[in-house]
Amino acid sequence: IFKQLKTPVNDDDISKISSSKDDTKTEILLWYHYAEGFEKQVKKILNNTRITTNKSKSKVYRELLTRLVDVDLQTLQKRTQRANTVYNLFKKIGVDKIRRIKIYGFYSIADLTIPQIKTIENYFLLQQLEISRLFWIL
Repeated sequence: IFKQLKTPVNDDDISKISSSKDDTKTEILLWYHYAEGFEKQVKKILNNTRITTNKSKSKVYRELLTRLVDVDLQTLQKRTQRANTVYNLFKKIGVDKIRRIKIYGFYSIADLTIPQIKTIENYFLLQQLEISRLFWIL
């Protein structure tokens, strides 16, 4: 499980972002893919067994903890929660938007409030609607 969660990153995505010499973008992308892998593992367990979502997450956490050194459950859960915030935001607005980030790092984005996240999502949704409308007119 750990290898799957640790390495779902597409090499092309990393090279595009790493070539800009911006470590914050790479960090955001890595956490995005960590959360994506975590979610996939939870769904895989849910599909193969009859246990609840919380028990599935616990199973993934336990597996990860056997592979990680000096990380306790509470720390892992908090990191995963932050990664999920970043993942859910960029899943909705597009992972390509990570390349546009210049000021904010992973923790700044992960600590956004729900209203702030909704504002960002709505902004990009409106942009997409405007683009669709332009193509519809043409």
